[in-house]
Amino acid sequence: MAKSKKASTIEEQKVVIPLEQSIPEIEGRKAWEIPVSHLEKTADGGYKLFHSRRPSKTLLVNNIRGEVDLWRSSGYNTPKGISQTSLTLLNHWFDQDHIVDGKLFHFRFAQREAIETTIYLYEVKGLRDNVLLAEKYMDAMAYGNDIFTSRKEIFETAKSKRVLTRIVPETGLMSSQDLPPEGLTRYCAKAATGSGKTNVMALLVVWSYFHKKFEDDSDLSKTFLIIAPNVIVYERLKSDFENGKVFYDFPFIPAEWKYDWNMSFIMREDQVKTSTDGTLYLTNIHQIYESRSESEEDLGPIGNLLGQKPKKDSEASWLESLYDRILRHEDLLIINDEAHHVHDEELAWYKSIISFHNNLVQKGVKGLSLLFDLTATPKDQNGTFFPWIISDYPLAQAIEDKIVKTPLIVHQSDKTSPDNHQITNAYNAYNEWIQIALKRYQEHFECYYKNLKQKPVLFIMAEDTKQANQIAEGIQSIVGFNKKDQVLVIHTKNNGELTTNKKELELLREQARMIDDPKSPVKVVVSVLMLREGWDVKNVSIILGLRPFTSKANILPEQSIGRGLRLMRDFGPGYTQILEIIGTDRFEEFVKQLESEGVGIGVTQKSPALGQWIEPIKGREAFDFEIPVLSASFTRKMEGINSFDTSILPAVGTIDDKGNYKEVKVTLRTTNTDKVVRTAQVTIDDDEFVSIQELLASLTNKIIKEGKFSARFNALLSIVKQYVKYFAFGREVDLESLAVRRTLANPSVSTKIMLLIGQALGEHIKVKTEVVVTNYPIKLFELDGFMWRRDTVICKKTIFNYTTVYNELEKDFAKFLEKAIDISKFAALAETFTKFNIPYLNKKGSQSLYYPDFLAQQLLDDGSEVSWIIETKGFEDENVQYKDEETENWCKEATRYTGNTWKYMKVPDYFFRRLKITPDTFKELNEKLDEYNSGLKNSKLFEN
Repeated sequence: MAKSKKASTIEEQKVVIPLEQSIPEIEGRKAWEIPVSHLEKTADGGYKLFHSRRPSKTLLVNNIRGEVDLWRSSGYNTPKGISQTSLTLLNHWFDQDHIVDGKLFHFRFAQREAIETTIYLYEVKGLRDNVLLAEKYMDAMAYGNDIFTSRKEIFETAKSKRVLTRIVPETGLMSSQDLPPEGLTRYCAKAATGSGKTNVMALLVVWSYFHKKFEDDSDLSKTFLIIAPNVIVYERLKSDFENGKVFYDFPFIPAEWKYDWNMSFIMREDQVKTSTDGTLYLTNIHQIYESRSESEEDLGPIGNLLGQKPKKDSEASWLESLYDRILRHEDLLIINDEAHHVHDEELAWYKSIISFHNNLVQKGVKGLSLLFDLTATPKDQNGTFFPWIISDYPLAQAIEDKIVKTPLIVHQSDKTSPDNHQITNAYNAYNEWIQIALKRYQEHFECYYKNLKQKPVLFIMAEDTKQANQIAEGIQSIVGFNKKDQVLVIHTKNNGELTTNKKELELLREQARMIDDPKSPVKVVVSVLMLREGWDVKNVSIILGLRPFTSKANILPEQSIGRGLRLMRDFGPGYTQILEIIGTDRFEEFVKQLESEGVGIGVTQKSPALGQWIEPIKGREAFDFEIPVLSASFTRKMEGINSFDTSILPAVGTIDDKGNYKEVKVTLRTTNTDKVVRTAQVTIDDDEFVSIQELLASLTNKIIKEGKFSARFNALLSIVKQYVKYFAFGREVDLESLAVRRTLANPSVSTKIMLLIGQALGEHIKVKTEVVVTNYPIKLFELDGFMWRRDTVICKKTIFNYTTVYNELEKDFAKFLEKAIDISKFAALAETFTKFNIPYLNKKGSQSLYYPDFLAQQLLDDGSEVSWIIETKGFEDENVQYKDEETENWCKEATRYTGNTWKYMKVPDYFFRRLKITPDTFKELNEKLDEYNSGLKNSKLFEN
């Protein structure tokens, strides 16, 4: 049940940055309590409070969650099956008050639910096989169940892989996902950035250690391997786990068991013996992989038979590789931090993990005690959630719990997006966005530093390292950002992963440690993408996204802003911290997908939809067509560009004179409820606005790209410059003035100029040529078959087994041709599949290809025949007239060359749909169409 939520007043809500409206929140919400309500935005721009928990869009969680809730409410007694060790730990962690650093401490509910669910499934229910887990808890809402179709299936391949296939409701597509092999238990806790994954790891380690120590026949472990995805994450985890620090800082171990806790903590660089009861290894996956590669080195036939050469005395056994040291243990539990890095079976990382499992199986034990994944984004490369997720704490919940910042999208109206592939200087191209971000940063700096002595950080995501350098250099020329180290460029690989250069890594570690320090000079960080896991600077308060996020980018929305979500330190209680997000339209839409929890953003490996194989049929040769292959009626002489006269072009508008500044209106709105909480004016001065050189270059490159003008950049730049200066605005203008630059940066103005110059220039360099036959005619009967994934119609007067159609208009018209008495044969041409096309010059001035819908042969009353090219047309785009002209000309030339009559007909949807009675003959249809085209739309032939 939902009801409208009454917003708290600004006075009630403590924020650092002034807002005009309060940020939607749930009154009294505490991060350690069970969530019983959630917020959702409504269609009218408001939001509602739902008195229920936010449903999970993962495969298993909703059904598991219901059982765990009942089990928890029973005091962990119903159903039976919990051990005394587990019960003691759960009661210690969650039913006792804890004091840490003199303050009352609670484990967060996200942490509690993750460990509770693990204990419930592993111990109480004994569900350690992922096939059994999936079969018991699959949620119908998460696989698109219906009463007619089997939407889910688990099967085993010939190579003993267990595969789950299911419909993903958000995409409507089939998804196939490998399940862990039999004997390997794999769970995943989906935990939002900043929710405290490290504490979940510690809870899991303590439970497994004491369970193995105190419970007979325990299948758990006292040996642990925590794997980080990169060196920076490793450094962060090391600060918690080195010497067991986290276990002493927080109340993980009951007081009565502290003397039973006997653990060694081995970091990846440590070379020490372990003689304790339990061991925790911490490393990054690359070291495991490299160690494994060395261990599996091919020693040749003799070497492989005899084994590796014994080590010298100086190479003591405890100096062996980390991989080999771990292999010596008789039990092992592995925890993957940021586990979305290891979801693909083909990755060397996954193979390394499986090698530990197989090693234990060969020793006669059951294999890994547990493979436990922790990540905010547990999705495979197809964008589908892992099918072994057992708990779900999404970002929206973390925002409501105030354990991360609240993201606010700073929306700028009327903004211009440069062509990213044609940028010569990124600082100039993105100048307006950069200026808005810097103006917002100045307000943040004043508010945070003045009131709380905190220094905010602006993070800028660039497309590549070249652009990152250009942006940094531009900002460093601005007063307030021009002192040493105020602008920091961090170079990563293009996928956001950090460099492997040791010197650069050490510098980066130091920078990451120091940026949050109020004494640090760093105000702006520029890098490629958002730095990924581990770069956990907490003082990022603004993110500027300057890259074209697309479905091909192997990055998810939460990852793109995740490093800015962590709360700043030393805020007083009750503060709502915000993260402002600025960027291009694509970046805004990309970030808004944060609430689309079930839809992947990465590369989608789409399962093919059902289709129909189309091919010519023997016995229907009489319905074949021979289509002449003719050259284009024109060519383009690029040399003609130099003689183009810009004075013939009309003006596109007038100059908007507002003085030597531009005011930009921005709105701040929440990502989860879409509520506008503030509007603001940003003033961009003359010397801060993008240069005329960049604007003219960008416009020239667009004309070249859209008009395909063979990269004649300098010649075209001269034309664009001359037109803009003398003719575009009805008078001569000063190109350097802000008014001209501001007007030219308007997308509607630049698009008009692009189309105007492109079309006129295309016509100018267009040269008529003689049409000739260039190849043998296209015979439909000789075409290869093809797969068609749209609609089809079964017809008999065509050479193909099925008639292909794109829409209902084409479908109905194909039926008309089939029954028309005077049509002897016809064919739907299926665009490129049947290869017939007609070249034409489009509105942008470049050559395009027109693919007609149908061919039909009409028998005339005198016994002669006419071959028709037919276009069924709904919406008429800007290029229709150009297609029509060239097709009419093609028919004339085809008639001249073949001696057979060719004609062109365009059938508008409005005309065809408004006929009272569909004609019996093509002749009658043609006559009615002539009347329609003559303007008789209101005759009795048509319905009112």
